[in-house]
Amino acid sequence: MIIMKSLLSPLKRIIFLSFISLTVFAGKESGCGCGDDSKSSSSHSSQGSSGRKPSSHGSGNSTSSSQRQSSTSSLSGATLVNLKQGVTSSSQSVQSTPSTQKSKDLTNIKKFLSKNGYAAEVLEINENSISLNLSDKQISDTGAAALVNALENNHSLTSLILRNNQIGNTGATALAKALENNTSLTSLILRNNQIGNTGATALANALKTNTSLTSLDLNSNQISDTGAAALAKALESNSALTSLYLDSNKISVTGATALANTLKTNTSLTSLDLSFNEIGDTGATALARALESNISLTSLYLYFNEIGKTGATALANALKTNTSLTSLDLKRNKIGDTGATALARALEDNHSLTSLDLYFNEISDTGATALAEALETNSTLTSLNLGHNKIGDTGAGALAKALENNISLTSLDLDDNKIGDTGATALAKVLETDTILTSLSLSNNKISDTGVTALKVHSTLTFLYLFNQRQQD
Repeated sequence: MIIMKSLLSPLKRIIFLSFISLTVFAGKESGCGCGDDSKSSSSHSSQGSSGRKPSSHGSGNSTSSSQRQSSTSSLSGATLVNLKQGVTSSSQSVQSTPSTQKSKDLTNIKKFLSKNGYAAEVLEINENSISLNLSDKQISDTGAAALVNALENNHSLTSLILRNNQIGNTGATALAKALENNTSLTSLILRNNQIGNTGATALANALKTNTSLTSLDLNSNQISDTGAAALAKALESNSALTSLYLDSNKISVTGATALANTLKTNTSLTSLDLSFNEIGDTGATALARALESNISLTSLYLYFNEIGKTGATALANALKTNTSLTSLDLKRNKIGDTGATALARALEDNHSLTSLDLYFNEISDTGATALAEALETNSTLTSLNLGHNKIGDTGAGALAKALENNISLTSLDLDDNKIGDTGATALAKVLETDTILTSLSLSNNKISDTGVTALKVHSTLTFLYLFNQRQQD
């Protein structure tokens, strides 16, 4: 089913195709989640991070509004709770079995929750994992300190989610102290708190000895270059952490460069999110140099970082030799046609990148045509986002021609451009025989009924977005 809403006509059209089932989501967003550009993630995330990416980026399971209402007390004034009683003393002759230990750990966590007025739903228990989600609970530094014993002595908790609270440096330092000895926690989510450089440095020091944590989410805090440099230093010796999320902090060139230098030798980190910071071209260039030798990083999120053509070109040159990176997110920067062309040339040689996000980057027909030429020979890229740029019929036509030969691209986003009926018709023609592309986004362009009619004929599309067409900008 194709659904189209036109700004120029009150008539809503619903076109049923008898030979194929086509699904369209009315709430489709492109890009990063800050308004009109949320990451499909994720992610970045790490994901969304700061409401921008699915938090793909380690967001954990959120409690429902009803659960939050049934659990309204906060840990801001909680007293320390002794969770050590469930751990067998080393002096005892009988040692706890894993199942007995888990039972004791759960009992102590439940006592902790009950004492502080939290509903049981914040605790998720699976066969091989236990997740404690205390997001949106107004937890302060005092409340964070009350969790320390659980981290130090609990041998079963694998995920702790403290998103959207009021934890500052003191609380982060208390949690860091617990991490020094903890051997079970694999994921710690502290996004959207009030943690600064002191707290980040304490967590970094804990990472030097901790061997279990694989994901640390510090998105949307108050960490600047000092905290970023401390985390970079920790990664020189830490070999467990695979995902680090630093979206929406205050990191500039210095912090980005410190992390880049670590990436030259670190072989465990697979995902790094530095989105919504201020690294600029210089920071992007430093990261690019690291990618030339790094063999582990698969996802790099750099959207909204004031990166221009110089930074994009440096990243492109790195992609010519890098064999590990599969996802590069550069949305909401200013790479322009020069940066897009450089990335296109890289795609001719690169055989690992599967996702490239260039949403909102001042790219016109020139950059789109260069990318199209690369797609004719590239056989690994599966997702290309060119939404919210300045691409018209010429660029759309070039992309359509590329799809005739491309054997890998499954998702193409061209929302919010200047594509009219000519470009739409060119894309429609290739869709008659294309057997690879499954998702095409053309919302907020300049396509009339003529272009929509042409797009009715397609073979393999599962998603087609055609909302809010306009006849003039």
